Amino acid sequence: MRILCIVFLAAIVTHYISGAVVATEIEDGHVKKWPLQERIDGLAANGGGTLVLTAGVYRTGALFFKPGVNLRLEKGAVIVGVDEADGYPMRETRIEGETCTYYPALVNADCCDGFTISGENVSTEMKMFPHWYCKAYAKYVDNEQSMKFDQHLLLVAIAPRRLLVEGFNEGWFDTKGEYLACRAASPTWKFLGKEGLPEGDFPANYDIGLVGSFFGYVRRGGMHGLSVYDWLWMLDFADNAFAVDGT
Repeated sequence: MRILCIVFLAAIVTHYISGAVVATEIEDGHVKKWPLQERIDGLAANGGGTLVLTAGVYRTGALFFKPGVNLRLEKGAVIVGVDEADGYPMRETRIEGETCTYYPALVNADCCDGFTISGENVSTEMKMFPHWYCKAYAKYVDNEQSMKFDQHLLLVAIAPRRLLVEGFNEGWFDTKGEYLACRAASPTWKFLGKEGLPEGDFPANYDIGLVGSFFGYVRRGGMHGLSVYDWLWMLDFADNAFAVDGT
């Protein structure tokens, strides 16, 4: 994402879908299409917008978002993947840094810079990805407004030790938010007598201008996984740290 002094005279479109189990359309025993995907395609064809799901359970196959189309889940909205294999057409992807042909995820946003999933989603997260969170996180289900933390506080907990944050620019990954978290955490390094994140705006891919001696941020193009660039940046950062420390 880049901040541009441009005004687009276009309406922001929002499609609301009321809470209900979304049926699939079957033709000759095979899945023909998913209603949610039709709405995504429709928004994209009209310049983008936000697909809003109100409270309810939405059964669907893999969803493929397009540039300019975002997703919002209102309280009680849950997306559930179907069991039919037809719902997940195989395509090229990356797993553990290796390119291969495999089934897609339930929600996909390839080449969708700035794609966002918003809403009061702790309930959905705890239902769909409980392995990602500690049990204490469940106390924020239907109680999101009581959260007094954000991602920059996780970074602050590392200060004043050295930290290099690397991002990759796939559409579902919020690199701009990642950069802003680093920027918000930087004053803590300075408060503790160390150099913070170098001054500068959100960097372009492969721009190492924000990699400092104690705190750095850099991002690249490409897909999920560790690339050669990631390893080189990490090793350079470590070499600099050892040189400065005299080890």
